[in-house]
Amino acid sequence: MRGTDVVNDRRLIEDYLPIEAISREASREKSVRKGHISTLHLWWARRPLVACRAAVYAALVPADRWVKEVNLKNPPPHPEKAERMKNGAKLGLNRGAAAEFVTRLCKYPGDPKVIAEAQRHILEAHAERLSVEIGKPVTVEDIVEGRAPRPKVLDMFAGGGAIPLEALRLGCEAYALDLNPVAHIIELCTLVYPQKYGKPDPNTRGMTRPGQAGGLSSTWGGLAKEVRYWGNWVLQKVKAEIGDLYPLIPERGRTGVPPVPPVPPVIQGELFQTRRHLPHWQIGGSVYFITFSTKKIELPEVCRMTILDACRFWDGKKIRLHLVCVMPDHVHALIEPLEETPGVYHDLSKVLHSIKSFTAHEINKMMRRSGPLWEEESWDRIIRDEKDYYEKWQYIVNNPVKAGLSASPEQYAFLYANEKLAWEITGPAGTGDNT
Repeated sequence: MRGTDVVNDRRLIEDYLPIEAISREASREKSVRKGHISTLHLWWARRPLVACRAAVYAALVPADRWVKEVNLKNPPPHPEKAERMKNGAKLGLNRGAAAEFVTRLCKYPGDPKVIAEAQRHILEAHAERLSVEIGKPVTVEDIVEGRAPRPKVLDMFAGGGAIPLEALRLGCEAYALDLNPVAHIIELCTLVYPQKYGKPDPNTRGMTRPGQAGGLSSTWGGLAKEVRYWGNWVLQKVKAEIGDLYPLIPERGRTGVPPVPPVPPVIQGELFQTRRHLPHWQIGGSVYFITFSTKKIELPEVCRMTILDACRFWDGKKIRLHLVCVMPDHVHALIEPLEETPGVYHDLSKVLHSIKSFTAHEINKMMRRSGPLWEEESWDRIIRDEKDYYEKWQYIVNNPVKAGLSASPEQYAFLYANEKLAWEITGPAGTGDNT
């Protein structure tokens, strides 16, 4: 490298990032189901896209990107003191501008105009760096038109591909590696195939479509249409071969959220009763419709996300969480207690007490309040049959829509449906458009 300016070039990630705002958006992103790369395959170490976007951007943009120099109106006479004041003012102004811009940038899925602005910031910094390295001026237009290289981002352990995906989104040349073959396939499907095969190409062989002369011609319709076309082609071939061997299963109406899985076979345990002011009946292996409410306290979004995470914490440990919806002042859920030992099931009342106790403590700290948060009693009901289960499912997923909190169930960030459960019970076809 040439010049001390490059060597001493301090990047934004070394100085400041609005961590709280990024973390809040990353938590909200976890509840997104439709269209997110996490639905391609469940990768446990996946990083939130907004956090990766912040990291890539901050690593490539200088810390003083917004304010290079500050002129003091009444500088002190001592030069060193004046320099410290100038640096302090410059630092504060840059951090304030960085906080405002990075917060706007790190929204899922993201504003195209803000992302384009971030791309410009990165290319400007890269052009300046290249100019110093090669000893002649390089402009952003040189990079865009291919006369100079784009910034390169390498992720040696890319996993689910979140970091290189965000690097591509920000206009960089991304490279991803991973020793795990499953991760490698995810990276190909995330980073390579959509760009290589995503757009229609009339000159490439693909699905059969009407030709210009009225006949049939084989042209590539784009990756999404090709997958849909050939998937239907396989389905029709299978139906023709063996369709008469299997009875048709009627489809229920689509809701835009994971389809209602049939109630799993009930393993009847011993009926027992727990009591506070109201009796609570429990039968091992049953699914319960649960409702618990705040003491007329409206919960902000960050508190609702805390409750959603607390409910999901016990999923697979003490309960199977079928569905949960956190509203501003109450919670609805479909919960199935799991076996603790053969024939003995976890106590649902203890699980609910744990959730309510933990969230009350955390939310009181967030809201800077004290005292009880939840009503003492929870309302619970054993699901009787599949019809009852379906009705409760529909009631829960449509709750935020009826309350005017979202236009559709999938847009409500505080609704979670157990996709793994839907897969296990109904198979791949049961997942519908749950991506």
